[in-house]
Formats: sequence, structure tokens, C-alpha cells
Amino acid sequence: MSSKPLPQGSLVLLWAGENPAEHAALLEELEAVGIPFFDKTLGDDEVAPTADPLPIDWKPRFGFEVAVLSTDLAAAKELLEKLLEEEPADLEIPVRDDAAIGEPPLVVATETHPEVEIWNGNDDRIAQFLTAAMQENEIPIHLENPGGQTQIFVSAAALAPSRQAVVGFRAHAGWTAVVAVSLEKGEPVVLVRQRVHLVETFSYEFRQPYHTAEKMLAGQGREFIQRIRDEATRLAYRAIRELESKTQEQGVKLTRCGLLLASGRPLPALEKILASHALIHTADGELFREALLHASNRCGLRDFRIKEKELLDRAEQVLRLDGNGLMRRVTELGRPLGSPWSQDEKFATIAAWTKSPLRLDVPSCPVILLPLAFSPEAS
Repeated sequence: MSSKPLPQGSLVLLWAGENPAEHAALLEELEAVGIPFFDKTLGDDEVAPTADPLPIDWKPRFGFEVAVLSTDLAAAKELLEKLLEEEPADLEIPVRDDAAIGEPPLVVATETHPEVEIWNGNDDRIAQFLTAAMQENEIPIHLENPGGQTQIFVSAAALAPSRQAVVGFRAHAGWTAVVAVSLEKGEPVVLVRQRVHLVETFSYEFRQPYHTAEKMLAGQGREFIQRIRDEATRLAYRAIRELESKTQEQGVKLTRCGLLLASGRPLPALEKILASHALIHTADGELFREALLHASNRCGLRDFRIKEKELLDRAEQVLRLDGNGLMRRVTELGRPLGSPWSQDEKFATIAAWTKSPLRLDVPSCPVILLPLAFSPEAS
């Protein structure tokens, strides 16, 4: 609901959708020009038919609806059209320094000197491809260049065959879609598909902590938000540990996680967030994304983050599939699993797939793990 009481009059639906960035930007613009609005988060008043608010066979609706008075509809539509023509601003919360994990440096020499040669030659493109692949998979290497010919060495342990998995997250207020993906013969396989609660009590009060804090005294609101943040991080950590166990049972090691981000401007201080309905919506979602990042880092997973609006373009480049072909493949992956296999699960799958290590036979060397994101043809 708008922070100001609505005058009397009939309400008309202005916009409905699932994109949190568009929703937040629209509310902020309406507030800025003084157009009263009614805002509803879909799914908040839904009650599942079982004790589990997100059972496997239940299909809730999630998203947003924004309505305005009929007398303001023309002006609101003009504002919306301009907004949709613009590139959305960046609403992503900056990741704290203690949560950031950069790409590991290339290891040229290690304490345990790698002595198994996996490749030698004078093709610089292949040498760069292999060293980048080793760096991506955190495999220590040793390089030598006798007589102008490059030699790449790894330890014997690095050549042990293994399967790795990547988990993708698409988070919402109070829950997240979780899909773990591995590759078999270059093809994606879904190992685990879940919907995980990130709050103990799955209700509006706890799923929308900034909305709840808005109605509290300043100190109480800050404490409540921190309590929900700690609870979400704890539940995310527990879920990831359980996911690791499930993948290990299938002979696969979980090594990375991918998180889809919203888009927008950096969020300001809490007082300014609570003064803006649009920023409150954004902050609610970012709290749970941040919890997933902290939990993943604590579990030792390397994380990568991609803005949702950039996901499909990035996947098309990495996987070399056009948009329609990509979505057909992902839809087919979910067919044997049944419901739910919505956009949440599909986008989480794509995020994981784009970073899944690929087993590849390299000429004149043993089978090693190479990342799908690197290819000599693409260099």
C-alpha cells in the first residue's frame, strides 16, 4: 500500500508482473510524482493446503500488482511507458568485503611440485585455454618453456576422475528455488530440485522484514531485521549442507553456487529505506540473497553472481544456444521431475549450467576437468 492514504475513488490495475526491479522502480516513480497507489504482493495471502507452505504439487502465484485511481490512470500509464523504455538502474546491495571471494590467482608453482605432464606444444591458444581452465577449477599447475615449447604439469591427485555440481538459486521473499546441476557426457543433469524456506515462520511478517520493521520503533525495527537476516543465513547454511550430502550420495561434489541478482541502485541507510515503499520491497529481497551468499561462502562454495536481466544473454554465449533452444532444453530437463518447474527453477538451472565443469578429453593428455565457459574457439 502507498505510504499515503488513498483518496476516495475506483482503483484500476496499472501493472502486474514478477520482476522486482521493475516493481520497485515503478513504486519509486509514483511516489516521486505524488500519484497515490495500491500495491499488493502476490502469494503473501496464499495458504497452502498442507502444513508445508510450498509442497511439491502446489502452484502458488508470486509477483506484484500495482493499482492507481481511475483519475490518475492516464498520468500513471505515461510514467510507466517511459519507465519501461529506460534501462533499469542498479538496485543491488553492495556485497560486504567479508563476503566477497575473488577469482583465485593462477598458480604457476606450488609447494607440492606438480610433475605429471598433461600437455606440451607451441600453440599459444591451447596453452592459454588449458591454463585458464585449470585456474577456473582451482587445479595447481606448473609451467615450463624449454626451447620455446610450453609444458603444463599437474599433480597426480588432480587427475583423479571426479564429478562436480553447481547449485543455482533464484530467491524470493522468505524462500528460494534451488537446483543442483552436473554434466554427464557434456549434457546437463538435474541432481536436486527444491524450494527452501529461509524463515522459520512462513508468513508475511517474517518474509517481508523491512515491511514489518516499517511499523516498529527505529531500534526495534533494526533488531528485527538483523534477527531475520541471522535466521535466513542459518537456514540457508543448513539447506546447503543437506544439499551437499544429497549430491555426495550420487557421487558428485558440490563446488560452486550461482545466485541471480535483481537490478537497481545501491540501497541507502536503513532510515531512508524505511521511508520509501519501493526501497522496502527491494531490501526485502536482497536480505535473503545476501543470506544465501554468506551461507555459501561459509560452506566453502565459490560463488558467482549474475543479474537476472543478463542471464539469458550470458547463457546463450556460453552454451552456444539461441534463446528458444535454451528454454526448450531447460523445459525438457524438468519434464521428468514434474511440478514445480516454473521460471524460478528454470532460471536457477540456467545459472548453474553456465558454470558447470565439463569433462573433456584433451589430445595427448589424460582426462581432466575443464569449465564450459572456456573454449579455444571462443578465444
